[in-house]
Amino acid sequence: NLIGRVIVLHDITTEQALLRAETRRSQQLFLLEQAGRHIAGSFDVQEILQRAVDAITQQFGYPETAISLLTKDNMLEIAVIVGTEDFSYKPGYRQELGTGIIGYTANIKKTYVAGNVSQDPHYYSTSTKSGSAICTPILKRGELYGVLYVESFELNAFNKLDIVTLETLASQISEAIQRAELYAQNQNDLRTLRTIQDISRLIASSLLS
Repeated sequence: NLIGRVIVLHDITTEQALLRAETRRSQQLFLLEQAGRHIAGSFDVQEILQRAVDAITQQFGYPETAISLLTKDNMLEIAVIVGTEDFSYKPGYRQELGTGIIGYTANIKKTYVAGNVSQDPHYYSTSTKSGSAICTPILKRGELYGVLYVESFELNAFNKLDIVTLETLASQISEAIQRAELYAQNQNDLRTLRTIQDISRLIASSLLS
């Protein structure tokens, strides 16, 4: 006859944390592999930037992912922006160096993380928000080219692995852009060479006639 029951409780908090960490690590590795493959397949700078931010948003579902580029007049201009939310920022939006997290990151040329944007001294927005953000510079031959910005609604959403992931992605973007510019230069050189050859044939033909 049943005289009682024994209930055994097991704390799986640690196991759950490890599982979440491993899942996120897998997502980050997949992001780098996917983004690296997609941007390496393009020789168009705008397309490279768009594919990079699309890959981040598709993988993690962040409300905002953007890349701003340094202009000739030392402004930062949004080149591409995507996300699950509309924050009213569009391509072409410009801000000064030193303004906001994006401008601050551009100044220090180092990755900057805001665990709580509502309390961050550098955060700039047209509306009150809560969440966190990470911003990393995109360098080309050691010089600032632009910045990659990601925002999350979750507080303290970004850790050291996220920093490494975005810095690696920024390097991939820089390398892809340099390949695209080299390809464009080679195409221009080939067109110039063909033009010279055509002119040379015309001159030779006129001399023989």
